[in-house]
Amino acid sequence: MQQFRDLFAAADVAILARLGEDATLDGLPVRGELSSPVDQARLSGQITGMQGFAFRLPDNQAAPAVLGSVLVVLGQTYKVVAIVPEGSGITALELRLSA
Repeated sequence: MQQFRDLFAAADVAILARLGEDATLDGLPVRGELSSPVDQARLSGQITGMQGFAFRLPDNQAAPAVLGSVLVVLGQTYKVVAIVPEGSGITALELRLSA
């Protein structure tokens, strides 16, 4: 089963390399996927959850990131507020939009 997991992880990295957005992380070039906040399902008019900004990129490109790192992507500047390795060769940087 490990082989399947390894192949899937390699596919994720290849997809981000080919289709991801160019960005800089503390001035270093990186490539990954930016996700924006979206309202989730509503229950009785109440929002049940909200997804924040996140940038998914290969582990090796995310390695220099620390809390407070600056990511610039698609003309916007963000601060890294959490670093979440997914265990599949990809790390998600949780972001806060900088003013």
